[in-house]
Amino acid sequence: VFAPCDPMQPQYKRIDAQGAEGNGFRINGGEYAPASGSRPPPTSISIFRVVIVPALLAIGIISLIVYLVSQSGQQDIAGFSPVPFGCKTNASCSGHDPTGLQLVKDSEGAAYVTFVTGSGNGEALGVRYIRSGDDTWQKGPDSYLKPQWVVEMFPTERLGCGKDSGKACSLWAPDLPSNGNGLKPYGNDFVVYYSVSDFADADDGIYCIGRATGSWPDIDLKDSGSPVICHNKTLADLGAPHTLDPSVVVDHNGRWWLTYGSWSNYGHGKHQGARGGGVWMVELDSTTGMLGKEAADLCGEDFPFCWDKEAYTKKTQSPWTNIANHRGYHSPEGYVDGNSIEASYLYNNMARTGHYYLFVNWYWCCRGAQSTYQIRVGRSKTVTGPFMDENGVDMKDNGGLLLLNTTKITHRHTFIGPGHAGILYEESRERYIYTTSYESLDDKDQQLDVFLLRFKNGWPHISGNFKTLEEDRYFDG
Repeated sequence: VFAPCDPMQPQYKRIDAQGAEGNGFRINGGEYAPASGSRPPPTSISIFRVVIVPALLAIGIISLIVYLVSQSGQQDIAGFSPVPFGCKTNASCSGHDPTGLQLVKDSEGAAYVTFVTGSGNGEALGVRYIRSGDDTWQKGPDSYLKPQWVVEMFPTERLGCGKDSGKACSLWAPDLPSNGNGLKPYGNDFVVYYSVSDFADADDGIYCIGRATGSWPDIDLKDSGSPVICHNKTLADLGAPHTLDPSVVVDHNGRWWLTYGSWSNYGHGKHQGARGGGVWMVELDSTTGMLGKEAADLCGEDFPFCWDKEAYTKKTQSPWTNIANHRGYHSPEGYVDGNSIEASYLYNNMARTGHYYLFVNWYWCCRGAQSTYQIRVGRSKTVTGPFMDENGVDMKDNGGLLLLNTTKITHRHTFIGPGHAGILYEESRERYIYTTSYESLDDKDQQLDVFLLRFKNGWPHISGNFKTLEEDRYFDG
């Protein structure tokens, strides 16, 4: 996901605000005149009873109906009634682009840990956790990571992590496959993938995906020593996806796969705008977790700036596969020539439902209450797709089942812009725990939340508010 002020995301007007204009009520009438031989004209009291009271009741009933319809339209799950998860401190709930939770244990018991985008205040990635029996987000120890390859490739002064700053470079949109996404959970050991960028304008910038390992509770991250893959203007003009928002999954055959890609809207290449970008996947080496042999051989001396320039036209199989797009669409300002999709998360649920699930975000993040993020999902019986929605539309062709809409308003809270998906299957409780962050929650920006998720007829639904020890209660029974 792009940082707040990211120049690659165009300015816009909010295009999907909830609610509708109310219908006016007008009572047609004129002077009361008695018919021949009829009663005298009605008094003011009778007018009040006959006309005004029914009109007020009608207004009230219609207003209630409009409100209920608007609420049901904001979320496709009947009875969906989220609440913000508790915060130990204000800072502990703040976070963006969370990973799926990883269950760890220490001398104090069990805890559920997530990594989030670095705040720019000196840590590489933020760490948040929920202690079993204490249903509040807590702020974990800051992670410090300053890979040598980042120092060599990026203007660290611009990133706020210059040579003498003593600060780590802020890393984006982490992923935590070690929580058990297709493989046995790693317990207290972490494998973290992350993004880093020089924040240059549009496609002129450099973007990379890196890999690190660490453990709980010290969070002493060790980098792999080189990027997994990178992107620059040359590749952008060929229509390559931006190397941001990594998601790593292990398939049922033990093969490792990376999905990535974040927007496409600018540039002058023939594949730019809605014709380029999107979410793509490429295989990783199952031993090292780095770029797989087929892609690395094709990349050759250009590494780490890797892409198959014939990916759009190749008749034979390319190492890169396009799996999702949200190409040009109409907004109140007219046609938007972009591929407004990012934040992919590929989840392996073959063992329980027989499918892989691809979660993505459409539209814009990082604008607080004006954000238009929403989460979509498709499924496939094979890890490389095609990923179809419930209507049989391929996600490559703008398909995607709506999981979380842009806005959800309850009696007490306003949730806007859910971003990034992450899932932990807690085997001891046989339940799915779903993490996300909201661009705006009431009067605060970029707030973490966590829910229960269930699969019905093979499709995921946000189904309850998460509690660590209490009996699970679901919105839908």
